[in-house]
Amino acid sequence: MAGEHYFYFPYLAQGLAEAFLTGEEHHHLAKVLRLRQGQKIMLLDGKGLAAEAHIVRITAQKTLLKTGNIYSNYNELKRKIVLGIGLIRSSHLEWLVEKAVELGVSEIRLLHTQNVSRQKFNLPRLEKISLAAMKQCGRSRLPELFSPEPLSSFIEYTKYISSRFIFDKQNQSSSFADVLPSINTVEIALLIGPEGGFSLEELKLCQNNLFQTVMLGQRRLRTETAAIMAIALTAANSKEESL
Repeated sequence: MAGEHYFYFPYLAQGLAEAFLTGEEHHHLAKVLRLRQGQKIMLLDGKGLAAEAHIVRITAQKTLLKTGNIYSNYNELKRKIVLGIGLIRSSHLEWLVEKAVELGVSEIRLLHTQNVSRQKFNLPRLEKISLAAMKQCGRSRLPELFSPEPLSSFIEYTKYISSRFIFDKQNQSSSFADVLPSINTVEIALLIGPEGGFSLEELKLCQNNLFQTVMLGQRRLRTETAAIMAIALTAANSKEESL
């Protein structure tokens, strides 16, 4: 590939020959990384395209680039992962968003559930963290982040996804790691409860709507740990797009 430095440029299109970086992206290239004319970088548009590029000229306000090969779904999983998660403390949520993006999640939908206290969250900050994580790992799609919604809305939203899992440590629950190899759908929904877990009423509601109850092992995990483990297992069982 063109280089290990990734920059956000939302205006990529097939056949594009030149591009300009301005604002924060230009500042990071010129002042932080101190890249020079002729060096190669990669551009990511956050919508699935990535482009090789090299630096033609750096001015005080912008960087002129010559683009080369453009790739679709660069560094993306072939399986779409939709994560529904009960609200948690903001610092834990920020860490979760960063790692979930790096692992390949497609959507993060925050949920109001019965066993969650009122939590503050800053959606613009989460979006900024998500963008930084996309550039850090070099993927080409910026996952969607959604403001908190009721659990019933998540159930309705995912009703056409045939592989839907709710995580709860019950004696009769199957191991998610054992179930995954038999799943060959292109979309998968993962539902993780808040620190207090799901109520019995919520568990029954999900099970009645064909969510399969699974567990991640015998240990009791924090919400963010469980989410990352579930995403990592799913990603490990999903192929990445080849160039």
